[in-house]
Amino acid sequence: GYNFNASNYGGRWVYLPYAARNADGRSTGFTLRNVSGGNISGNAHYYDQDGTLRISYPFTLASAQVMGRAQVSDMVPVGWVGSILLEASGPILAIMREDAPNRTAGYNGLALAL
Repeated sequence: GYNFNASNYGGRWVYLPYAARNADGRSTGFTLRNVSGGNISGNAHYYDQDGTLRISYPFTLASAQVMGRAQVSDMVPVGWVGSILLEASGPILAIMREDAPNRTAGYNGLALAL
């Protein structure tokens, strides 16, 4: 995972529109933080590009706890490209890091009002 300082304005649903595992040399990893002030539980839902749910990973976090997942370690095939929807029982924030040959980039997850 990656450490970050964030505001305490999160959402119960956070969307990461691009995720990859060794797709043309590009791989991603996300870090999420519980900003609820209490314990939360949730799931990271991985979707294929056609919208099919590929796999879900459960998580639990204490207040202000941070966790991360690298897609190279997840149960998705090499070459996979898709998206991740983080669902939690309390507000969370997330960032995504993308590593590619000769560069690294990152973006904030999109908190959704569902």
